[in-house]
Amino acid sequence: MTDPTPQPQRIEPYPVDKLQSGYTFRDLVRVHREWLMAIGSKARDRSPLESVALIASGIGDAAKECRGLKPTERFGEELAGIILRVLEAARCDGIDIEAEVLAKVQTPYEWLTEVE
Repeated sequence: MTDPTPQPQRIEPYPVDKLQSGYTFRDLVRVHREWLMAIGSKARDRSPLESVALIASGIGDAAKECRGLKPTERFGEELAGIILRVLEAARCDGIDIEAEVLAKVQTPYEWLTEVE
């Protein structure tokens, strides 16, 4: 008798080589930091908790933009803002976010199945 439990679908490894060509997270962090310095941002004075609170606020803003059946035109802008806040938080705390993302997508996929 066969086991009726559905088996998880095999997920192919993330195509890391595509991430390593062109503009990198490190490039984006550098450019974003230069911009923050130019506008006189106090981002470097934030605690990690304050950075996470700002990221959460951005997630709330993004959620407002997708309440209907389709996201609004501002949804992408809100997602971009979240990414920039994450990059800045990582930089302030000395985290190489590019290395962390590359490591994450190369690990076993338990983190993907938690959501399903």
